[in-house]
Amino acid sequence: MKHFVTESRPFPWMKMGQIFEPAGTDFSHGSHPCAVHYKDDLFVIAFTRRDSNQRSHIFLSYATVAEGNMKLLGEPKLALRYGEPGYFDCDGVISVCFVEHNGKVYLYYVGWQNLPDTLWICDTGRVILDPDNLTLTREFKRH
Repeated sequence: MKHFVTESRPFPWMKMGQIFEPAGTDFSHGSHPCAVHYKDDLFVIAFTRRDSNQRSHIFLSYATVAEGNMKLLGEPKLALRYGEPGYFDCDGVISVCFVEHNGKVYLYYVGWQNLPDTLWICDTGRVILDPDNLTLTREFKRH
């Protein structure tokens, strides 16, 4: 893949199929996926979905990966909503990556605020994953 970067050529992309079909009308498509190994052949997958007001939320699901195919198990669970008014993530959250450190698994995410004149600003947040319960907990308390 390095030659694509050094030659400023686009990476090849081949759609392999759809692994997620949104149920209902509350949330749209899934995007920005990332995964971390949970146990045995199970992974935890985080991805972002938009609501009807264009705010992003982070969902979690268990998944298996075999022979190049990923299969989500069960209905994805809403795990992190946008933040409270005035906070860095008040208009949406987008999953970025999982990082394992000192026995914990963290999900780094982008939080954003809409500004006047269709501008926005993004900052990075970190939450703690509880893989047994498919939950994310904000690491720092808000005052």
